[in-house]
Amino acid sequence: THSFTIYTFIYHVGTRAAHSLRPFLSELGCIPVSAMIHIPHAMNVLDEDGNVIISTSASAMESDKEERWIGYCDRMIHQLEFWGQAAKRQREIEDPSLGSPAFVKKPSERNAPQ
Repeated sequence: THSFTIYTFIYHVGTRAAHSLRPFLSELGCIPVSAMIHIPHAMNVLDEDGNVIISTSASAMESDKEERWIGYCDRMIHQLEFWGQAAKRQREIEDPSLGSPAFVKKPSERNAPQ
C-alpha cells in the first residue's frame, strides 16, 4: 500500500506531484489508499523537530491545532495499517504471484492477446 505525506512551501506543488505518482506506483503493484497528508506552508505548521507550532497567544481555534493535525494524519495511518494488514493476511493464505505472475520479458507482455 502507499500514500503520501507532502509538505511544501508553495500550496499545491507537492499535491500535484503526489497525484502524478499515484498511477506510476499503482503500475508497480503498490495499492494506494485514498488519504494523503498535505501540509502546505509547512514552515508555518511544523517546527524544526516536526512538532506542530502553536502560538503563545493561542485562540480557541489555535489551541486545538495539534489535535486536529493528529486526527488528520491518523486517517491516512489507519488506512495504511488496515490495508497493509489485510494484504499480509491474504498473502499468508495465497501467493498473489501464482494467479498474476510478474511480467519479466518485455513490456508488450502487458498487451491484450491479438
